[in-house]
Amino acid sequence: VFIGANIDAIATARSYGISPAMAAPYVADGAGSAVAYEAVAAAVSTKRRTGSVGRAWAAGLDSDVAARRPERAARR
Repeated sequence: VFIGANIDAIATARSYGISPAMAAPYVADGAGSAVAYEAVAAAVSTKRRTGSVGRAWAAGLDSDVAARRPERAARR
């Protein structure tokens, strides 16, 4: 997964060869960092349990960014 604040996380991930489905922006403050940690924990748990990580791992990040920084919302 690739999580980036204050950058175009999708484009930056793509430039490193990371799928846009595995990238998400976040709001770089205490609340946004908490959401980011929750998203990564969920992704790791899902990967360990099922062997793969679906796009749902970033739902909380996407919702938080859309609510608080709509101009930075993910564009996949």
